Amino acid sequence: MRKWTVLVVLAAIQMLLSLDTMLMSVSISAITEDLQTNITAVQAAITVYALLIAALLITAGKLGDHIGLRRVLAIGLGLRILGGCISAFAPTILVFAAGESLIEALGAVLIIPASVAILASTYEGHDRSKAFGMLSASTAMAIALGPIVGGWLTTEFSWRYAFAGEAVVAAALLTCVRFLPRSGAPNSESGFDWLGVLLSATGMALVVLGFQRASIWGWIENKDSPITPFGLALTPFVIIGGAVCLGVFSVTQQRRARRDLPVLIDPQMFTRRYLRSSLLSTMATQTVAVGLLFAILLYLQTVLGYSALASGLALLPMAVCSFAAALLWPRLSRILSPRAISLIGMGSLASAAAVLYWSVSPRVSGDPFLLAAALLGLSLGLLTSQLSAVSQGAVLEDERSSVGGVHFTAHGLGTALGPAIVGTVVIAGLASAMGGLVQSAPTLRAETRELANLKIERNLPFVSQSEAAIAVSNLRIPKQDAAQVLALYQRAELLALENGALVAGIIALAGAVFAFGLPKKRPEP
Repeated sequence: MRKWTVLVVLAAIQMLLSLDTMLMSVSISAITEDLQTNITAVQAAITVYALLIAALLITAGKLGDHIGLRRVLAIGLGLRILGGCISAFAPTILVFAAGESLIEALGAVLIIPASVAILASTYEGHDRSKAFGMLSASTAMAIALGPIVGGWLTTEFSWRYAFAGEAVVAAALLTCVRFLPRSGAPNSESGFDWLGVLLSATGMALVVLGFQRASIWGWIENKDSPITPFGLALTPFVIIGGAVCLGVFSVTQQRRARRDLPVLIDPQMFTRRYLRSSLLSTMATQTVAVGLLFAILLYLQTVLGYSALASGLALLPMAVCSFAAALLWPRLSRILSPRAISLIGMGSLASAAAVLYWSVSPRVSGDPFLLAAALLGLSLGLLTSQLSAVSQGAVLEDERSSVGGVHFTAHGLGTALGPAIVGTVVIAGLASAMGGLVQSAPTLRAETRELANLKIERNLPFVSQSEAAIAVSNLRIPKQDAAQVLALYQRAELLALENGALVAGIIALAGAVFAFGLPKKRPEP
């Protein structure tokens, strides 16, 4: 077997998973129209996908120890084939959700920790650095190609071709699994911690669900919550419930470990400083990066009216820089410590937020926007590679499958936190900014000001200028006032996005603290 065959196969699998995420983002409108459903239903399917991955990654990481990593990977690809076929030929949104949100999500859950563990156990030293760099580079390439390929297929043919093509690629990759090593002997006689599975899955699902729905339900004060305990939003109760489940999970894991019973996660792993710092840094990185990406897409598609394809092209500098940074990281790791590289990455994240803060305007500000996208890509390329390597290097050989699940659980938590935090700041900032601008507009009639304030109190949405124009026309106010309210609304949207970028930058600076817990010496060759 050639030295880098394993890497090529695993990188291709990683690209497949990343492409699927991007395909969903550019196909939402087409899926909604074709399946005769609404945006809310499609977004619910996306939410279920994220919940399943967050809930089951820890369990999937442990599964590789019981039946073998290569077998887990093969089962995951088989599920991706089945789910892709069901999604491609789905006649209704429920069938589509069964294929994409359930079956394909389960496939991703199995693939992610197994592929990372196989990679870490196959390569050593600087070869491992190169391997992780290439794996991150393949993700960056998928992020770059996803919106372009998905947008082209959806526009010229149908979104169904994209999902059918994904199933075909998964089938081809399944035939390549035989080239992967049998990493570690399966241990099917050690038993399985089913209580741990239930507690960890429930806890993670509730926490992620709470953060994902916070902008809709409200954080504390009720906005559109399905249930209002004590007159409050459901969000804090869901998150607290998840935290309690995770707390009980932690206690039971420690007790089972003391009694020498099978555990889902060895509690001793978290006594290792480098692993703790890597997991916290990973969560902070994803929170900032995905939060910034959320704000950028909101800016491009809602404020500027870009299509999905045009948005993908605008973000091309981010993908190119992420790809280049991931390829450069193995060389950097020979001259800089993991701590130094991570601090550079966190600094790039904070800088991207700062540049975005200053470049938000009624039209894309050329060079500043390109710089923000490039800095975001640079940070992702460096941090994704470095933090994955630190997590895998901090544990023993037989713990790599488990730590792969834990690492990507932290990754998933950050992915859920980013849009939740930045989205809440943007929506709250929109209402606050609009209220202040309306009050300070001396030429607005008193009745117009009252109508605008009433709309703000009823949860002002973040919409495009065309949708805002329709909403303003429904207020039946004089044309001069209507034009001024529209201009104020556009200004309020920009101020709200600035607030989102500012908060993301602050989180990036705070996250840099975690990087100081990473190794300050270069790994030995």
